[in-house]
Amino acid sequence: MSSEPPTHGDEALQDSAGRERGEEPANLEAVASGALTPGSVLASILDRLPPDERHYLRLGPDASAVSATRILDDDWFDEQIRLRGLIWGIEDRFTLGTLWWYSASNWIVLPTVASMFLTDRVLSPRLEDVALHWRPDSRIPGATSSALLEGSGIDELGATLDAVIGVLASRLSREPQDPAGRVHRSAHAPAADLASREPAHVPVANPAGGEPTQAPAADLAGRESAHVPVANPPSGQHRREERRLWSMAVDSLANRLLWLGTVTGEQERAQQVARDLVAALGRPGVPAPRFTTLTDLPEGARDVWVRRGSCCLLYHVPGHANCADCPRLRPSERETRLRDRALHGDH
Repeated sequence: MSSEPPTHGDEALQDSAGRERGEEPANLEAVASGALTPGSVLASILDRLPPDERHYLRLGPDASAVSATRILDDDWFDEQIRLRGLIWGIEDRFTLGTLWWYSASNWIVLPTVASMFLTDRVLSPRLEDVALHWRPDSRIPGATSSALLEGSGIDELGATLDAVIGVLASRLSREPQDPAGRVHRSAHAPAADLASREPAHVPVANPAGGEPTQAPAADLAGRESAHVPVANPPSGQHRREERRLWSMAVDSLANRLLWLGTVTGEQERAQQVARDLVAALGRPGVPAPRFTTLTDLPEGARDVWVRRGSCCLLYHVPGHANCADCPRLRPSERETRLRDRALHGDH
C-alpha cells in the first residue's frame, strides 16, 4: 500500500490503473549537463522519491493533461460536477463541489510544494503553468508544472489559491439555482460555447530536460472567454465560503508536505515547512496547519496525521461515513479510528 495520505473525496475511488510504477531511475541527464529547466527540476524531485511514489508527478496513460485554467471556466466546472455526481450517486452541488475541491486542491499545489521541499528551485503554481492529470470521469490523480519561478513562489501560490477559491466560493455559496441545478452567476461575464472549440495541447514538464513536451488536453481555445469574476463586493456568505475553501487548501498543503516528508524520511521538517509556508502566505483568518502524532504504534505504522480543520462532506454520500480524521468527530473517536487505520489501512 502507498504511504500517500489519502485525498479526501477521492479516497474511495483510488485504484492502480495508469500508475507508472517507476522502477527505472529518473532520467537525470539534463541535471548532469547543468541545464536548468522545469524538466530537470522535476527529474530531481522524482530522484528523491521512491519509485512507487512518483506517479503523482507523471502523466499516466489513462489521463490527459488539462490546463488548470479550466477551473475558472464555469461550463467545464459544471461538467466536472455532473461527472462527480455519476460517481457518487448524488446531485447536491454543494457536496459534490466540496468533494471535488478536496481532491483538486491537493494536485494544484503539488508540483510547487514538491519543488520547494526537495529542490532549491520552485516550479510555478500559476494556473497557466499547471497541467492537471485529468481522467474522463473527472478524477485528478496528479499534476505537473511547465515553468520555473525566480523567487520563493509564495506570492504566486497565494495568488493562485486566491483566484481559484474566489471563483469556487461564488459557485458554492448556496446561491439560487435554476431547475437544472446551475447557479445563477450574475457576478460573472458570459463564456463562449465550449462545444465549438477545437482540441488544444498544454505543456507538460519533461523529466529528461529541455522544453516541455506537448500533451493532448481538453480544449483550451477561447481561454479568455471563460467566466471571469467581475468587481462585485463579496457578501458575508461569500467570505464565509472563502474561509471554508481556504481551510481545505491548508489541509491539502499540509497533506502534500506530510506525504513528501513521510516518503523521504523527513516528517518533522515537512511539518515545519507546512507551518512556515501557510504563515508566509499571510492570509487573514486562514488556520495554521496542525498535526496529530499517535503513540505506542508498531514500528512501520504511520503515526503522524494532519489534524484537519475542514470537512470534505463525504458523509453526505449514501453509504459513507465521516473520514477517520474528520474534524467533526469527537477527539477520542478520531484517535481510535486513526489508530485503526494506521494498523489496518481502513478508511
